[in-house]
Amino acid sequence: ISITAADNATKLTSGQTLKFSAVKTPQRNTESGVTWSVDNTSAAKISSGGVLTALNVTEKTTVIVTVRDDAHSYPAASYEVAIIPKASKVVLSKGGTVVTGQTLSLNVDETIDLTAGITPSDAAQDVTWKSGNSSIASVENGHVTGLSVGKTDITATSADGTRVTGKVTISVCRMVKALQINGNDAMTAGQKMKLSVRCAPDSATNKAVTWTCDDPSRAVVDRNGTVSAVKTAKAGSFNITATAADGSGVAATKKITITQKAETLKLYNYNHNKNSRLISNGQKIGYDYDASELNNVHPSVNLKVEALADNAMDGVSQTFTWKSSAPAVAEVAGSENLCECFIDVHKTGTAVISATTTDGSNLTTSCTICVKSQITDITITGQDEIGVKKSTVLTAVVSPDSAAA
Repeated sequence: ISITAADNATKLTSGQTLKFSAVKTPQRNTESGVTWSVDNTSAAKISSGGVLTALNVTEKTTVIVTVRDDAHSYPAASYEVAIIPKASKVVLSKGGTVVTGQTLSLNVDETIDLTAGITPSDAAQDVTWKSGNSSIASVENGHVTGLSVGKTDITATSADGTRVTGKVTISVCRMVKALQINGNDAMTAGQKMKLSVRCAPDSATNKAVTWTCDDPSRAVVDRNGTVSAVKTAKAGSFNITATAADGSGVAATKKITITQKAETLKLYNYNHNKNSRLISNGQKIGYDYDASELNNVHPSVNLKVEALADNAMDGVSQTFTWKSSAPAVAEVAGSENLCECFIDVHKTGTAVISATTTDGSNLTTSCTICVKSQITDITITGQDEIGVKKSTVLTAVVSPDSAAA
């Protein structure tokens, strides 16, 4: 007599059944019956028809199924089957880290690999994978691909019939690829400064960043990128880092130097050859222009300010805010927060141009730009004749009226 199992199976999960068949030789002995038995009735039971039912077990247990011919004393036939426990949990991992129930960020066209482990470890480890929305993210054997912006669940289901599941949420987005921190490179003790950050690409889904400072003895930074230098901070430098909050790991760092506050300012007027002359605070500077220049060319005036301090071993901040009292006459055309300024002249008149420190010292220096038209004609009026030892008064009239006297 011999014994066979359906599909030649050698494993059976708790709760499942397996049909056995007995084959007698020679065939003339088929009229007698057979008796089925199993050696471990706590792990499995078998019916008189040869159907083995796996009972609940907590670990892999091997049982031996035996069949005997009732009419003859032929040797019995046996078959070994492993009874394995049901799946009770599906645990998903990424790179060896458990991520079941978590939300994972994934860039469009990016891929990640998930693995599924069944608890207990003796249970069958086969699972089926499924995406809740395959237009957002697809999955094949745990290989996940981000396809379009959105969220969807990736689910692994045990294949042993228990249908126990484990899942993660995939958030597909356009991740940040680069960051750039904008702001001044220097500040003084006790000063505050707001930094901004630019993300690339502009289409990034989540542009939020987290801010950190590597030297809290000199400065701290809040969640909005406002840097506060410690009032007692010594001269030196520290680094501010912005890290993308989308999980991309992209970061940018800006070095900022603690400088001494300005104590005095010097204002210069210079030309394109960088030849400069010192201007006293409040000094008037006159400029004569042909009317056609003012109407068409808009000539410019170049100013530069320098901040100084005694014993400033580590430098003084050289950033300033420039302002014109009459932009219609003379307009600040260059960028603010620079030590150099370009003034565009538009028409005759006067305008006070001022430069104010941004280091907290609140020092200001200024000059007055006086714009006049060039003299195009002079007419002298008065008597044409004068007697001996007589006097007369002559008057000179310049044109145009707005020209310098």
